[in-house]
Amino acid sequence: MVSAKLPPSSADAVAALIDAVRRAFPECRIDSIKTDGGITRFKVDGRDAKESGWVSAGWSHGVLFATIGSWKYSSEQFSFRSGDYDRLAPDEKKAVDSAIRSQAVRLGKERESRAREAQRKVPFILRKQKAAKDCPLHPYLERKGLTPCKGMMQGVHDGQNKLYIPQYWGKERELVSFQTINEKGEKRHMAGGRKGFFIIGDDDERPYCLAEGVATALSVHLATGLQCFCAFDADNVPKVAGLLRSTFPDRLLVVCADDDYLLKDSRGRKSNKGIKTARMTVSRYGGVVAVPVFLEHEGRTDFDDMRQEQGLDAVKACIDQAVAAYQASPSSPAASAAMPSSGNVSAGSACSDVDLVEEQQIGNLCFRLKRGGLFCKDLTQEGDAPDTQISSFVQVLGLIRDVNSMGWGRVVSVKDADDKAHRLIIPASAFAGNGDEWRKMLLDAGVTGFAHNTQNRKQLSQYLQSYRTDKRVRSVDRVGWFGGAYVKADCTIGQPEEEVIFRNDEAEYQPWLSAGTLQDWIDNVSLPCAGNSRLVFSLSVAFAAPLLEMSGQENCCFHLLGGSSQGKSSALKIASSVYSAPDKYMRSWRATDNGLEAVASMHNDGLLALDEFSMIDAKAILRGIGYILINGIGKTRATKGGAGREVKKWRVMVLSSGEESLASKAEKEGMRINAGEEVRFLSIESAGQFGMLETVSSSEEAGALIKRLNEAIRRYHGTAGSSLIQKVIENRPDIEAGLKDWIEGFRRLIYPSDKSAQIRRVAYSFALVVAGGEIATKYGLTGWQAGEALEAGKKCFAAFLASFGEMNREEKRILDHVASVFVRHGSARFEDLATDKSRPIIERIGWKLFSDAGVDGLSVQERYYYVRPQQFRAEFCNGMPVRQVADVLAKYDFIVKDEQGRNSVLVAGRSVKAKIQILSPSFNPKKAVRCYVFDADVIDAYGSDD
Repeated sequence: MVSAKLPPSSADAVAALIDAVRRAFPECRIDSIKTDGGITRFKVDGRDAKESGWVSAGWSHGVLFATIGSWKYSSEQFSFRSGDYDRLAPDEKKAVDSAIRSQAVRLGKERESRAREAQRKVPFILRKQKAAKDCPLHPYLERKGLTPCKGMMQGVHDGQNKLYIPQYWGKERELVSFQTINEKGEKRHMAGGRKGFFIIGDDDERPYCLAEGVATALSVHLATGLQCFCAFDADNVPKVAGLLRSTFPDRLLVVCADDDYLLKDSRGRKSNKGIKTARMTVSRYGGVVAVPVFLEHEGRTDFDDMRQEQGLDAVKACIDQAVAAYQASPSSPAASAAMPSSGNVSAGSACSDVDLVEEQQIGNLCFRLKRGGLFCKDLTQEGDAPDTQISSFVQVLGLIRDVNSMGWGRVVSVKDADDKAHRLIIPASAFAGNGDEWRKMLLDAGVTGFAHNTQNRKQLSQYLQSYRTDKRVRSVDRVGWFGGAYVKADCTIGQPEEEVIFRNDEAEYQPWLSAGTLQDWIDNVSLPCAGNSRLVFSLSVAFAAPLLEMSGQENCCFHLLGGSSQGKSSALKIASSVYSAPDKYMRSWRATDNGLEAVASMHNDGLLALDEFSMIDAKAILRGIGYILINGIGKTRATKGGAGREVKKWRVMVLSSGEESLASKAEKEGMRINAGEEVRFLSIESAGQFGMLETVSSSEEAGALIKRLNEAIRRYHGTAGSSLIQKVIENRPDIEAGLKDWIEGFRRLIYPSDKSAQIRRVAYSFALVVAGGEIATKYGLTGWQAGEALEAGKKCFAAFLASFGEMNREEKRILDHVASVFVRHGSARFEDLATDKSRPIIERIGWKLFSDAGVDGLSVQERYYYVRPQQFRAEFCNGMPVRQVADVLAKYDFIVKDEQGRNSVLVAGRSVKAKIQILSPSFNPKKAVRCYVFDADVIDAYGSDD
């Protein structure tokens, strides 16, 4: 953070910001800065051909804040707040910090919008160019002694003959941007376009190479015959490597580094960025580093320079030597080359020590990290003393902190005695006191060589605490979406602006295991489910779960209901196979409140499959459903010091199974459930005679299909979920823009009626599931025909309505209760006004007057019950507000309103003036009374509907 202690003056604050920019980039050229939230661009140094530096500044509460960065030195980014910030009250500081975060979000959205707009234009621009191989040789390639490869385009724009290099991104290699190279060799990326990669050569089973520039990539391909990817610059190398590692998990990655021995960073410090970035890349994703070797180093940096100096054979020999040294290393067998985060690095012959990973001087000590361990040399000793090993392999990967920039620590990669890599997070607090805490962590992970040696412990402590790194990692305490990426317990899918790691010592580890290929899963699991609405719907629930966040809908639970051995648990397992091994992924309802919180948190933005509904009682399930799972928020708890802990929150879609519904379980145990819980715990009964299946004609055929599916999900699982997340990341703007429209459209197809707001709310939950299934189908993850998930959603929604009904749940509960009162007590507890004989009425509710009876000679053709307000509240309201109950009864014509539209009717004395006015010895003849008048015919008709 760069702060300026100056008076609260706008001019002084801007001047301080300009000074901060100049301190960050001493050779920059900048004299003024816009402070309206826009971007001011500047030249970082005099060698810049373009303005690669930028500042975005704005005002809040009299404080000037800004972010300073450079596209040339993208790893360096600085924040600025003017000195007035220190004078603000805590609430004002929070407001300024909020403005800074809002600015970052806005800039991110603007970048994404420009990237989408640029991507839309790319095909139209490239369509106007010709294939470079069909044009006269471009001057840039001619000077290099190279010929164009497949995919390169060439054309004249603004009077310049330009070479066009397409840029792709994603496993599907979607065209996102392009780079141009003019006759002078000046390179430009498409304005606003996303930086991707260019491919030279075809996919095969051999190792593949990754280089920075297109000329280097061409030279490497020509020399080795290997497929080579161009990342365009060093900063993009790790991003492309991460994508390629997930695309080619079984192929060896060879990073062909540029030897930037003369390159300095923005502060004038030597920084061999090419080699440093290459080594960091393979330490994170695995593989081998190859570095060019020159006869005369002056002015030469990459493999294209080496080719021009020594020829293609020399380039091939250099790369082959690096690969051979890597494969021959006992600690880095070729079989493990594709393992991510292996930490194994092998340099080319430009390095004097092929085992060297990196070295750094800290004080008077020089630390050298090799594949065999961490070594240290005391520079104050006379003579050429050898390195002393202080421990086995320990590498600092970066500094970590949480989303609030608290909880700092170090991310460390270590290897145990079996040469297995582990990634640890050592909190900064672990170095307090005598250091026992960090030493225990390393010992438990298998690190050796320092425990019984005081000198080694001190040097290792100094190395861990003082290691200099620009790498920053963000920690999050729950899985799910974060900054455009999807965080899992064991890795992160996507490329966030900075690496994100899940870090929660209290949570249960929930890995996503995978087996087989996506096509194996489609052929053996997904496709056989087609035509079986409950199975298709269950898979669609799994696909819809990651869409919950962008849909804006609330959590919900779909409960598969049916008898024993009908395939309910198998349906849950099939849905679980989208993300992992079903037996590892599925959970049981049998859990405590704390257990449910932990489970839900570890399934945030995902599917939570819960089996064995019968194993939990109604009281526990209602408390869990109402306040834990569905509401998506845990209990408030205190820390040891008495302060409130951060409450756990989550978004989940629950898929459950059982032999009874929530309502029937609650009723059996004498409990009452709220309508809000009923419309988020949605029961779907089995499809019919053969349980969850509809495409079979006998129980034997049903059993055989379920058996085949259970066998298939044991062999093939976990690939569809990761593929779905990747598709959502790659196509998020399109999916997010259209998701709500899709859901609304599906909702109208599922439930076009607007009779009940509650049922419409349920229909939206079903529509989200349909959208999940159809989106997965659109992107080739199911093998189904379009509309398969929609038809399944319609059938399952119809099954829900058949048991739930279309009436508002609170209204139905009122009508059911009122009708039950008349069924149980209509004869015994209502006095019959038509009889002359009086009989004792025990606990009388009211009076009744039925057809074919006469009072004072008046023939009555209707049938009515009369209830005074006191008895109405006691017998019919069941604890609910009187007005609400009366309004519902009037809405459905259970009661008769008076001429003024009131729910109760004023009943007069002995003279009968209208059909609803009655005479009874029980009434005071001199005083009118008010009653609720029930229509017995309507009540009987309601009961007969059931």
